[in-house]
Amino acid sequence: MITLAFELVLVLLVASLLAFWNGWGLARLLLPAVVSPWRALLTPILGYVLTILVGYWVVRFIGGLGWALGLIALLSGWFNWLAWRRYGPPQIITAIRHHWPGLVVAGIAVAFGVAPLLSYGYAAPIGGGWDIENYWPTARYLVRGPVSAIATAPPNPLRDINADPPRIGLTLGFSIWQGSVDLVSGSEPLVSFAPLLAWLRALGVVGIYVLLQAVFTMRRGPAAFAALLAALNGLLLWTSYFNFGMQLAAWPLLPLVLTLGLATVRADTERWAAQSFVGRVAHYCAAAISLAAVPVAYYPALGPLGLMAVGIGVVGLGQTRDRWRLIKRALVLVLLTLVLAAPTIPDYFAGFNYRYSLPLTTLVSFVLYH
Repeated sequence: MITLAFELVLVLLVASLLAFWNGWGLARLLLPAVVSPWRALLTPILGYVLTILVGYWVVRFIGGLGWALGLIALLSGWFNWLAWRRYGPPQIITAIRHHWPGLVVAGIAVAFGVAPLLSYGYAAPIGGGWDIENYWPTARYLVRGPVSAIATAPPNPLRDINADPPRIGLTLGFSIWQGSVDLVSGSEPLVSFAPLLAWLRALGVVGIYVLLQAVFTMRRGPAAFAALLAALNGLLLWTSYFNFGMQLAAWPLLPLVLTLGLATVRADTERWAAQSFVGRVAHYCAAAISLAAVPVAYYPALGPLGLMAVGIGVVGLGQTRDRWRLIKRALVLVLLTLVLAAPTIPDYFAGFNYRYSLPLTTLVSFVLYH
C-alpha cells in the first residue's frame, strides 16, 4: 500500500508540476484581462494544452516525446522568463488562499478517481474497459519515436494493432500526455494510467469552476458547489473507470475553449481598442491553441463545442448592434485554429471519420427500418 501511495503521489505531482511549468508563462502573457482573476487556475490547463499540441506536431513529423518535451521546455522557459521579468514571480500562496474552493473540489475529484486503486492495493486499470491495449503501447511507442516508427518496431500483436492510430480511430492527445508524464517521472503506463484519468477529470472540474464565474458571473460559493456536482457526476466517473482516455483528454478543453473563446470574441470594444496589436494577437493565440488541441485529444468533442458556440453566438448577435465585429473575430479565431490543427484534418479522413460513422449509420438504419 505504501508503494502504491508513493506511485500515485509521484504521478499526480509530476503531472501537476509539468502542467504548471508549461502553462505559467502562457497564462501570464496571453490571457485576456477579463479572465485574469482566474489565471492561476487556468495555468495547468494551458500547460496541458501546450504539451499535447506541440507534442502532436513533433511525434507526427519529427521524433519521439523526448524531442517534444525538450522543445516545450525551451518554449515554456522562454515564456516563463518573459512573464517573470514583466510581472514578477508567481504568487502561489495568494492563489491558494483565493482559489481554495476550486482546489478542494479538484482534490475530491482526484480522490474519487483513484479510490478503487486504494481498495485494490496495487496499480491496475479500473473497470472493464478494453482501450488500454491502445493507450499503453502507444504512449510507450511515442516515448521512443514518432508515430511513423510504430510500424517498424519489433513485431508483436500490440504493435500491429496500433501501427496506424488514425485507422483504428485513436487520437493521440492522451497518449502524448501519458508518455510525457511517464518520461519525466520514470513511471510505467500501468502505474500512471488511472491516476492521469483522475487528474484530467479534476482538471476539467477546475475549468468548470472558472467558466461559471468568468462567463456566467456566478459567485465563488455557488460555482464551487456546481463544480462539486460535476466532480461527483456518475456518468463522468463511469467514463473514468472504464478507461475512456480520449474522452477525458478532451474534457478539460471544453470549459477552457468556451472561457477563452468568448473572452476573445465578445471582448468590450473600448477595451479591445485600447489593446496593442501584440495584445490582441496574444488573446487570439490563447483561444486558438486551446481550440486546436481539441481534435488532438478527441474529434467528437468538437460537436458539443460547436453546438454551444452556435447557441451562444446566436444570442450574442441578437444582443449587439455591431454584429460584424463578432463575426470577424470568430472567423479569425477559426482560421488560426485551422492552421494550428492542420495535421489533424488528414488524420481525421485517414480512418477516424469512417470508424465513428459506423454507429451513426447503424442508428439511422435502426430508426428507419424498425
